[in-house]
Amino acid sequence: MPFEAQSALKPVLRDIHAWWFGPLAAPTDRNPEKAEIWFTRSDETDAHIRDTWGPFIAEAMAVAWDLDALSREEQVGLVILLDQFPRNIYRETGDAFASDRKARAIADALLIDGLDRFYLVEQTFVCLPFMHSELIADQDRCVLLFAEMAVTAPEELAESKRNGLDFATRHRDIIRKFGRFPHRNEMMGRESTEEEKAFLGEHGRGF
Repeated sequence: MPFEAQSALKPVLRDIHAWWFGPLAAPTDRNPEKAEIWFTRSDETDAHIRDTWGPFIAEAMAVAWDLDALSREEQVGLVILLDQFPRNIYRETGDAFASDRKARAIADALLIDGLDRFYLVEQTFVCLPFMHSELIADQDRCVLLFAEMAVTAPEELAESKRNGLDFATRHRDIIRKFGRFPHRNEMMGRESTEEEKAFLGEHGRGF
């Protein structure tokens, strides 16, 4: 039954990859227009993700994944399903983070063989589960991964990867200071400290 469940979800993961990235014929390919769905908040995008792929999150959470039986595209699609899509579907609620641990475990397993086996545009999203973690060890690892991307990226992608490193560093600095992301406190029913309230008042509710 676990094998059947995984097999049934493989076409879903391929569809997610195709929609998220567009066609990628070579490791350095990218489709810049896709950045809008990645980084621009949109009720339309959230609704599309919810209606198209929302039901598959619970199914993916229940599977004991044999990652070696997935293609590279399916592996990346799985990380996006469990790490990115809940943030669209359950925006500004604690459920947005419910599958983070599994997404992080999958990303950790996928990176055993190194980052460079993924296409350049995929690498960022395989690493994001560590950026989303409230554990400092994950944050330190994330900074190292983004530093690796920034150093090895071709010239046309170098600025983007440097921006990613800056973003990762700022996430790490917040966890280093507070031990958690203060902007999640209300969503997760946590009481903010006075220091966290001051931080949110100054920096807003980003991340």
